[in-house]
Amino acid sequence: MNKWVSVAGMMIVLAGCASKPTMQSTKAQNDLEEQLVKQVGSGRKADLVESFGDPDWCEQSAAGTETCRFSKVMGEKWIGPKKFQKKTVIKDEIVADFAPNGTLRSFKVNSQR
Repeated sequence: MNKWVSVAGMMIVLAGCASKPTMQSTKAQNDLEEQLVKQVGSGRKADLVESFGDPDWCEQSAAGTETCRFSKVMGEKWIGPKKFQKKTVIKDEIVADFAPNGTLRSFKVNSQR
């Protein structure tokens, strides 16, 4: 039973490590945020489509605003010790809110690298 308890404990530790942002993720996220801050009030959905491709989904509100999620997959990497390695996706993700006139109003960025 001790063997199983330690394996379960190891899996919990590995799961916790996988969710922590790395320095590379933090830098990538900050860089992406800096680019998008400049576009608030003037950037349009087409600008994000040009950089990220078509949105994964969009939702329009009755007030005429639109929220879209864009994601850009850049590859995969293996994480964890060799015995318990797990494949994870390297990607940037943006959830953007657009005003009724189509300009970027606000955004949230998530980078996993």
